[in-house]
Amino acid sequence: MILLEILNIIFLTAYISFIVWLIIGWLKQSNWNEQEEELRISVLIPFRNEEENLVNIVRSFCNLNYNLNLVEFVFIDDHSLDNGASVLLRELDKTNLLYKIIKQKENLKGKKNAIITGVKACKYDYIVTTDADCMHSRFWLLQYAKAFNNNAEFIIAPVINKPQNNFIGKLQNIESFVLSGVTIGTAKNKNPFLCSGANMGYKKTLFNSLNPYQSNLDISSGDDLFFLDSVLQHNCKVSVLDSPKALVFTKPPTKYAALIQQALRWSSKNVKLRSKRNFWLSILVFIVNLLIIPNLIFINFYFSSLFLSVKFLVDFTFFSLITIRFGQKALIFLTPFIYFLYPIHLLIIFAKSFYTKVQWKGRKLEIND
Repeated sequence: MILLEILNIIFLTAYISFIVWLIIGWLKQSNWNEQEEELRISVLIPFRNEEENLVNIVRSFCNLNYNLNLVEFVFIDDHSLDNGASVLLRELDKTNLLYKIIKQKENLKGKKNAIITGVKACKYDYIVTTDADCMHSRFWLLQYAKAFNNNAEFIIAPVINKPQNNFIGKLQNIESFVLSGVTIGTAKNKNPFLCSGANMGYKKTLFNSLNPYQSNLDISSGDDLFFLDSVLQHNCKVSVLDSPKALVFTKPPTKYAALIQQALRWSSKNVKLRSKRNFWLSILVFIVNLLIIPNLIFINFYFSSLFLSVKFLVDFTFFSLITIRFGQKALIFLTPFIYFLYPIHLLIIFAKSFYTKVQWKGRKLEIND
């Protein structure tokens, strides 16, 4: 019991310090000069087996509040097994969008190779990337243009899940808000931990100079984090968009098995990054949440109640800031319920990691590939 109390003190102190640091970053004001010039932008969309989503993303692009004559949409088909390319072409032909659809060569597989192909095909130096299952704020590209006008070279922005009514969807919504909070909080503290290729921008010249995938093309996942890793290794500036106007909404898994697959895929790339911050952060979050279980069972009332109440208060404060900022206050009321279920969810992911093979878009990959 004494050992457990010591673990409580050590890990909860580290956890609180990190969350408070995130909150400090979250509360910092962004100081962008309000540049109104609309730039020529290439939007990059790699896709594989996205037939059911491609109509919606084209409509999302058509609804953007931007001069779309200045934008080219570059779609890269990563060996889809469905009719996505035909559906996409048919839908794009109904619009006035400027577009390219590129079919990957047989020997070039995977999202990273698709991005490399797409970057080569982009006409413009300003590139914004997204995923085919996403929807976008109407002011999405205006936010990127503002950042690029302020001399940004590498831009990260939040991605949250489309609102869902089922339990798995709610769990995913909360998790996506927390990840967005970490993305924005760490970036505003000038020490970014996370980013998402579903909502990211950079200059073509930066991509070509860093060649961020040259040493990790054999690793299936992590196109976004490996790029960020390269940016940080070369001391390049990272800018962040924290406005709700820059939001991208993605489609979450609808089944728990798919949610586990996603978690395993995300966690597998952390150990491959040169910077190990994400790995150690994952360990910290895992241990602190796992400590909830013994605190409910073994420890005396004083230490148990202190640990549980302090952690809950810190989590609740951080989560409230995020949900209020992005207009999803209703999710705050689910926090107590998720608080006690999340450790079980993490234990399931941990157990599955020892024997589960990850599948993504019809491809199998090992956790440690």
